[in-house]
Amino acid sequence: MGNFFTSTQIYDNESLTKEQFIDKFCMKMAEEGYLNCDSEESELSYILRFADNCKWVTITSESYEQGNQTSQKDTGRIAKMLGTTCVNTVVIDSDWNCQEMCSHRIPKI
Repeated sequence: MGNFFTSTQIYDNESLTKEQFIDKFCMKMAEEGYLNCDSEESELSYILRFADNCKWVTITSESYEQGNQTSQKDTGRIAKMLGTTCVNTVVIDSDWNCQEMCSHRIPKI
């Protein structure tokens, strides 16, 4: 059987609004060398979906194909980049899934 689907959830530990989170995400991605552009011009794109209260954001990408490790690598990278906690879930079939949590919270001093 292959992976049924993969998703990554990002915890918004700063309680940002949707717009603030998108701005921060784009700024941090730019610091990593990515450019913000239209989908017609892009080689890689990310889709962000916000929970009603914006405390959790689901991220996915067309690069998260069945069986590859891209989403798992992105989970840790995004957690570190945003200084938060991310949970990666890979659903193998209706009876089995794998979850991985990456946490890179910056302690308050």
